[in-house]
Amino acid sequence: MKKIIALLLCFVLTVSIFSGCGGGETAGAPKIESFSVGYAKADITPTESVPLRGYGDAMERFSEGFLEPMYATCVAFADTDGTKVLLISTDMTNSADAMTKSAREKISAETGIPFSNILFTASHSHSAPDYSQAVPTITNYIAMFIDSVTAGAKAAVADLAPATMETGYTRIDRANTVRHYLLSDGSYQGKAVGSVPKDKLIGHATKVDNLMQVVKFTRPDENKKDVVLVNWCGHPMGVNDDTLYKMAGPNYPGILRQTLEAKYDCEVSFVLSGSGNVNNGSQIAGEVDQKTYVDHGERLAREAADVIDNKLTPGRADKIILNENLWVTPNRKNGNSTVPLYAFTIGDWACVTAPFEIFDTNAMAVRDASPFKMTFYASCANEAHGYLPTPASYSWAITYEAGITKYPQGTAELLQEQLIGQLNTIFAESGIEKVEKGEGYNTPEFVPSSDGTIYMNPAPGQASSATLVQNGFYSITLLKGTSSFKTMLCIDKETADKVIAATQMELVLNESNVIVDVIPK
Repeated sequence: MKKIIALLLCFVLTVSIFSGCGGGETAGAPKIESFSVGYAKADITPTESVPLRGYGDAMERFSEGFLEPMYATCVAFADTDGTKVLLISTDMTNSADAMTKSAREKISAETGIPFSNILFTASHSHSAPDYSQAVPTITNYIAMFIDSVTAGAKAAVADLAPATMETGYTRIDRANTVRHYLLSDGSYQGKAVGSVPKDKLIGHATKVDNLMQVVKFTRPDENKKDVVLVNWCGHPMGVNDDTLYKMAGPNYPGILRQTLEAKYDCEVSFVLSGSGNVNNGSQIAGEVDQKTYVDHGERLAREAADVIDNKLTPGRADKIILNENLWVTPNRKNGNSTVPLYAFTIGDWACVTAPFEIFDTNAMAVRDASPFKMTFYASCANEAHGYLPTPASYSWAITYEAGITKYPQGTAELLQEQLIGQLNTIFAESGIEKVEKGEGYNTPEFVPSSDGTIYMNPAPGQASSATLVQNGFYSITLLKGTSSFKTMLCIDKETADKVIAATQMELVLNESNVIVDVIPK
């Protein structure tokens, strides 16, 4: 299969468009006889020294080479109506207007695919070129990016070939962590994970999303490779030492891709889920291992391989439907913002896109409420609107995400309603029968995190005992009347004792049963 060097993950979808997005057959293009998938990879690795984005100090952090090549993987989908959509996922920090809008316009002009059918998402690498800096090498980079992505999109469309679809998923323990913590004095810590006082840490403010989703498109043509999409949650960080810090690269998503591509001789696209409050497995509370992003990417690839080998089930790939929603919502800066939201479906698999660095809580809620068998959440998509925290994190005050977002408290819940509404709309239009989601697909009560605690939805009451359980973990029991509820597992007895001491307090829960305050009795 043809590969073109360009930046961004491009999904070309045959889409039956809802809400005014035309998506008919491109003039002069051969008729699509069956559901088809195409793929192309665009190399967007910087060839000059550029300022890097991701840690708030781009002008002091110019690249001195790259760790691994940076790509835009482009997957094209088309149905028999001839409608096409491109979903472009890049190894950039986000999908900023400076590059994304111009790229969408150029791709539309050169492929005939409507602007609204060309979707971008970013892996959120913290070692990507900073498009916002007014320096000559960034001007050059933006031009290269647009040209490369356009070439990749065109190549993906040209590569369309009949395909069947399978979907699968797994939950991965201790692979990522929510970076908002409950401390032993009942307060919250919401800064970077490395600054959390480990001797005071007793748990996480919310659950962490540990669901990995995989979609595999098998193409019978022996000249075409199969295409695999992976959806996962976690900041691509962890290269902060003096050498790696100044190197461009895709971080763990690049390692995941290249590992799976080598194992299966396939094409791979990575789609980042809601990760605004989630760090990856190389960031353990109080101990930041600067050199484990490679190990992390390889571990995620092993988990994805287990899904591919053992957990895939047939999906229905036929008609594609896309819904565009230019949502107008208040902001805290200058009135209202227009937020581009998209939801599309290929049979019983769906994907939503939002231009935020959304918290995983929102992604889990949308996914759980979706009527489809499987739903990807693509964050950092099409534009860059920054963080969108949950309501509780605004009240904690110490979370910097709530301090810098331009959106008021409650916007995340409104976004959630918009996306669920779009999913319900395209589901009704699809005419497919609703099927039960697989066991363990919806967010469970028990969700492990990478620092050794498993946060669960607790009931108000008092922690009374720590019991040694398997694998050296201690189970903390929270008492309420005559009933007992497990609240979390701790990695050692000392931590367990701190949990007991700290929870001799009243736990104030929100409507989702997440701790929002701890009040001494």
